[in-house]
Amino acid sequence: MREQEAVEKYGEERILIGLKFFEDTAKGSAMEIRDYFVKVILDSEEEKILGAHIIGPHASVLIHQIIPLMYTESRSPEPIMRGMDIHPSLNEVVTRAFYSRLPHEHYHHFLKHIGLED
Repeated sequence: MREQEAVEKYGEERILIGLKFFEDTAKGSAMEIRDYFVKVILDSEEEKILGAHIIGPHASVLIHQIIPLMYTESRSPEPIMRGMDIHPSLNEVVTRAFYSRLPHEHYHHFLKHIGLED
């Protein structure tokens, strides 16, 4: 699901959104990757993945960390969050996106704070 679809179906108060930029990881910084990101959308009540977006180099590979979990019964992010990433690797940006999840309102406040939203 996209963010708006999740909000329409579950309501703003039930949605969590995680966002992490590639440049916030050691590998992304070393590769000088700027302005690319991973965004994850979760249902806060059932702790399940509703959607994910990856914009940047190797996105087609990175999304495969998430897709198999979305087809499980629980759709839980736990395997990613409890797993171990090689360091440095771009995979870390996916894990960090799940750890950075915020309530919908706080996410949009954060976007305003960093100048990505009016």
